Amino acid sequence: MIGPSGSGKSSLVYAGLIPTLTERSIVAGVRWIPVSFSPRELSDDPFQSLAAALSKSFPDQNWRVPDLTQRLRTHPADIAAVASDALGQAGAAVQLLLFVDQFEELFASKVEEAARSNFFKLLTAAIECPLVRVVIAMRSDFYNQWPQDEICIALLRSGHFPVAVPGPAALEKMITGPAQAAGLTISPRLLQRILDDTGSGPGALALAEFALSLLYDKKEGNTLTETAYTAIGGVAGAIDGLAEQAVAQAEKALQHDAKVLDDEATSRLFLAIASVEQRDNEAGGALAVVRRRAVKGDLPEAALILAQQLADKRILVSREGNNGQPAVYEVGHEAVFSHWERFKGWYARYAEDLALCRQAEQAARDWDKDQRRSILK
Repeated sequence: MIGPSGSGKSSLVYAGLIPTLTERSIVAGVRWIPVSFSPRELSDDPFQSLAAALSKSFPDQNWRVPDLTQRLRTHPADIAAVASDALGQAGAAVQLLLFVDQFEELFASKVEEAARSNFFKLLTAAIECPLVRVVIAMRSDFYNQWPQDEICIALLRSGHFPVAVPGPAALEKMITGPAQAAGLTISPRLLQRILDDTGSGPGALALAEFALSLLYDKKEGNTLTETAYTAIGGVAGAIDGLAEQAVAQAEKALQHDAKVLDDEATSRLFLAIASVEQRDNEAGGALAVVRRRAVKGDLPEAALILAQQLADKRILVSREGNNGQPAVYEVGHEAVFSHWERFKGWYARYAEDLALCRQAEQAARDWDKDQRRSILK
């Protein structure tokens, strides 16, 4: 699935495809086991993220994440044997649904070229395995990064589903359907205000989601009210308002201990949750802000307190460590980057420096790779 940021790719899988397959028995006689992950969920090694997701989904296998990571990295085709071991003797009666979310992370500069190439080989082996079905979700602005070799092009041809930004009619159904199912009342006037304020551009779905989440917290009985909508600043103010509430609460918590939330602490957090990546392979190509995972243990105290407050407001998502992996924070949705004024101001000041850092890091990796090749000759 390929579509703009905020078009609902992940939601389509998590709230649509997976429940349809696992709960409604859409394929008679087949039980589906979903395994989802993103390439940089735990580190810059996509195989580690996959191994951890498989280990968590199939605890009876007693896989050690480091061992499984090494196996899949070294022998990508072993994904078929791994799937067979996990599913046992059930044959085609059980299918593994492998969902790779935020696939654009695979093109991050910190992911080694060899790891990226081998991961595509693993995907090829997975789709050729009768026990596995693969779904990926990728931002369309990274489409030009897709490798052009025969194997990778064949992957695209095996199934290509474009996801468009939902228009007003589709967005209305996305709001009213779940509201009715939950027994909530939303007036036609409030619904129209939300649709008008949200618009139909990229990120519309995410903006509506943030606003509706706040409205639900402020509901009166089972009614979502216009008064609450006005109070949160509407769709446009929902993200920025929530984030600034978190900043104020972090400042208050630090002041209690005679400490301050200074620009350095804020910058440390921003650097930990966001990175700058090139959208295409051309030198000087357009840059995009993409989310990173901030390891909690690497954050200084002030940044950690701010991160926790942002998580409490659902701006960030807190993920506890498992299988020996660190606990992390990450942005709930990329719409935060475009609608939190404090972050936008910080990025505007440091965008050039961030781009230079990215180029320097890539140059260092290229130099190191060339040196290793020279030694091997």
